[in-house]
Amino acid sequence: MSSNDLVARIKEIPVSQIIGAFYPLKRQGSDHVGVCPFHNDSDPSMRVSDKKELFKCFACGAGGDSIAFVQRYKNLEFKEALIEIAEKFSLPTDSLKSKREKNPKFDMAYKVLKAANKLFQKTAKENNPPPFLEFLNKREISEDTVSTFSIGYAPGNNILSNYLESLPLKDKDTAIKIALDIGMIRKSNKTDGYYDTFRDRVMFPIWDYSGNIVGFGGRAVFEYQKGKYINSQESFVFNKRNICYGLNLAKSHIRETKKVFLTEGYMDCIAMVKNSFPNSIAVMGVALSDRNAELISSMAEEIYFALDSDEAGIRASRRMNQQFMRLGKLPKQLNFGAFKDPDEYLSNKGSVELAELAEKSKTFVDWELDNLIPDSVPGNLDKRLAILNQAFELLSPIGKSLLATERLNEFAKKLGLKSTSDQIVDAYRDFLSSSKNMPPTMKQSKTNNMEALPQEPQPLKNGNQIAGKSIEKTLSKAERKVLKTIGEHPECFTIDNFRTLLENVTNNEVKRSFEIVENTFFETDEKEYPRLVTDMLQMQNIDLEIQEVITSGLFNYSGNELPKDLLKKLISGLEMNLKKERLVAKKQELIEEQKNCEDQNRSFEILKEINEVQKELNSLK
Repeated sequence: MSSNDLVARIKEIPVSQIIGAFYPLKRQGSDHVGVCPFHNDSDPSMRVSDKKELFKCFACGAGGDSIAFVQRYKNLEFKEALIEIAEKFSLPTDSLKSKREKNPKFDMAYKVLKAANKLFQKTAKENNPPPFLEFLNKREISEDTVSTFSIGYAPGNNILSNYLESLPLKDKDTAIKIALDIGMIRKSNKTDGYYDTFRDRVMFPIWDYSGNIVGFGGRAVFEYQKGKYINSQESFVFNKRNICYGLNLAKSHIRETKKVFLTEGYMDCIAMVKNSFPNSIAVMGVALSDRNAELISSMAEEIYFALDSDEAGIRASRRMNQQFMRLGKLPKQLNFGAFKDPDEYLSNKGSVELAELAEKSKTFVDWELDNLIPDSVPGNLDKRLAILNQAFELLSPIGKSLLATERLNEFAKKLGLKSTSDQIVDAYRDFLSSSKNMPPTMKQSKTNNMEALPQEPQPLKNGNQIAGKSIEKTLSKAERKVLKTIGEHPECFTIDNFRTLLENVTNNEVKRSFEIVENTFFETDEKEYPRLVTDMLQMQNIDLEIQEVITSGLFNYSGNELPKDLLKKLISGLEMNLKKERLVAKKQELIEEQKNCEDQNRSFEILKEINEVQKELNSLK
């Protein structure tokens, strides 16, 4: 059953039956009523009409069909809601759950990593290694937590290498090569065989956003082992800057609560989750990619830094704070006092205390502003102005917004400065006016006098101004066709020759959008692809015209992939159109140049170039 067929079947079921399967309703005449779950309702404000096939709250205005109710009530994407309803009413969902075919290289890497994880879990569960049990007892990790995070144990007997050597010949060589490429095994210098990279370590699988295992973290259990924690090496499947540990498990909780706790390392994340903070994730190392910062910002309204209390943790928080501030977010800082990290704090204080700590926490930038003011405010005016300048620097990522100027006025009062609010703001704007202090969002919009905070997309102005910046050039017909195609059929990226299209694209914004769509397609679930593409295009400030064209393709995205032969034919047609447009544009430029050329020799050379271009055009027909 296709998704369209499933929607049709769901529409045949009375709306009250579907909503009633998820939420209590009472019959009232020919309709049903209920207390609205979407606002603080005490009287039954929500009415459900089977005749109209709709629900409607007459207090908060929420309304729609049964699928929309389940989407909103359970915070699900469209296809997720279809699956929820289908499972309640015993409708088939196989077509919605089918996985897209992956690049064979990636596919084998995922198989090797998945097999390794099964071996590590089996060893931990069946052999009960004493170092593993000792680690669990010491860190108070329950069986449920072990299961949730798939924690395992890598023995010292090269269990993975031996498994790969035992595979059938048709898979063995490829599996071993990929395992070497991603660093899970190594070639022995003493024998013709291989040995495991991870030996005698507690193993933490590391997932990407979609839940694919892309690497491991291994925790030492013996004193002689070098490196308390070691991660998988960087590879084509594992780039730790682009991964947040536990995000695949936490994303639904983050969306539901609109809050996220950022920790440092596996154990802090696990400690937060087991203590009733399931919306917690860990930064891999002390770095966070801009892409992940954008993704987190799109999911959460409140961001809490729960990193280690040492200087390295503060530096990491400072870097991430700058990233989030540029996106218009002001993260809060959890101060653990005498405790070094959230794990230690929770062990001594508990989850209630940590929840209260979060409730009372200051934004990181306010915490830094407080630290700028010394215990004894200097009487020297120049020193006080120097401190004010440091405050300008801290707040510069959010530009001229009220979030910055109100803080600066309060800060100036604490410093004992007698300048008026307008004078402080004017001085701050002078500070921002220099390009080195101006945040990126202001640099893009300086000529349009726009605010520094990310702007809502604006309508096209005069055909060439979009969201406050000039597009490189008006999109050509062929470029528009390509952009719409990658929105509707991102599986084009699985065809090897698709990347050659970029050789015929001159618009850098189009090239950037290609990269965003490709990364999102390969790193996210099919069901989340359309929403995340639109989020990423907006967060990356891609020109609105390009966003609109890609979105027109997303509207038609079904998740049903075209056959490879049809994809290849489609790509060939797109490439042909791009080449034609590029050559026609080049020919026109040469014709114009020849018209204005006064040098006879050069004019003859141009004519030869025009003929060459025409030959290329003729060969494409």
